[in-house]
Amino acid sequence: VLRQVYSELNSDAQRHIATRIREVIGSGAVLRSTKRTFTLGLDSEKAFALRLLSLSATHADDPLLEQLFKSTNSLLLRRDLILVRLQTGARHFLDELSASFGRLSRWERRAALAGSISHGARGKDFRSRQTDLDPFERFVVQWVEQRAEGAAALI
Repeated sequence: VLRQVYSELNSDAQRHIATRIREVIGSGAVLRSTKRTFTLGLDSEKAFALRLLSLSATHADDPLLEQLFKSTNSLLLRRDLILVRLQTGARHFLDELSASFGRLSRWERRAALAGSISHGARGKDFRSRQTDLDPFERFVVQWVEQRAEGAAALI
């Protein structure tokens, strides 16, 4: 539903929403304007904002997303951040995930496996190097590779 409603907005409204979300995330999840105060205090609120941002996120957002990734312990946010960062083409991030794959939580591992699809051959190589997958993670790899031809954004 979110993706559909967002796509129906004109490009100015989409840019405004993305700009405001970047400001809120960049300010430590509190943004004051002349009329309202926007806060993202709960992880679910941050995840919703992140999912909105993912609809227009670019490689230029990576420093902001990296800062948020390094500063949170929330598995919900880390999972979504992995998906968004990989979706925006953060190639170095795939290398970082590969190096730390064994230390990631199950949510993070599955997000990395799913998000790697946007990296083509490099993502396929990443998935093939992960040998200690549990049965569900193997299923995730299989599902992602089957969807690869008509893949849409994953979050």
